[in-house]
Amino acid sequence: MKNKIIVVALVASISNVAGPIALAHHNPGQGQDRASQAIKQLWSPDEAARAAAKRTLLSLGALAVKPLMSFLVELTTNDHPRYETGKEVEGAQAFEAFKRSRSSGEEKERPGAAQRLADLDISSRLESDLCGLLGSLHADEAIPLLVKLAWSRLAILESLSFRIYLTSSSIAALLQIGSTAVPEIMKAIEAADAEAAEAFNTRAFGPAIQMWQDLANEIRSTLANVLGQIGDPAALPVLQNLVDSSRDKKVKFYSRQAIAEIRRKM
Repeated sequence: MKNKIIVVALVASISNVAGPIALAHHNPGQGQDRASQAIKQLWSPDEAARAAAKRTLLSLGALAVKPLMSFLVELTTNDHPRYETGKEVEGAQAFEAFKRSRSSGEEKERPGAAQRLADLDISSRLESDLCGLLGSLHADEAIPLLVKLAWSRLAILESLSFRIYLTSSSIAALLQIGSTAVPEIMKAIEAADAEAAEAFNTRAFGPAIQMWQDLANEIRSTLANVLGQIGDPAALPVLQNLVDSSRDKKVKFYSRQAIAEIRRKM
């Protein structure tokens, strides 16, 4: 009898701990609703509330992936400022002040207006949070989106021991996912011309991108760098082909560096 009581108590204890997660898996719609509610908490000015939201999303596992991707797509395709909960009015006023400073031609007012807007805009923080969560969840479903963001969003150059690494929230997520992302990255390199031709006609890029061919080379060089950071030998043939076939110095440089990096890790 004593053994039966212990077993019952243990089952009850496990049920209490895993109850919400188990319920979510039995009801995917409910799990995704919880994920959407948690994602909205990432707008909170309270760091503890944001940390709790991240824990909820990680506990939901695969059920959180689609809502996270949906919010990330909306964030990165509708490029307007986002503000913390409770600061929407202040943010809207700062945005209007910035627009006025641009249209009025008042050069002295523009830097201050831009800084006030930048201080309130949390878009970069949200992008980092969403990508970081997808990376932590090893979300295979999100790999194509993360690959596209890797070359279409701003990446920061970091130099270490004569090697140059590109870093961004989407690149960091791909590195967390690791070798599983390599086939999709190689596929994107092969399709760089078509991707660049389409993207060049739909959005503006920096001054270095004058033609769609420039963008195609940017895609190749960025993704070659990512492949080197992941370090999977399966990428070597694609990288060697870039070295042999590309006329672009940047593509060649990053491809050679990636090959050296992969071989160093082997």
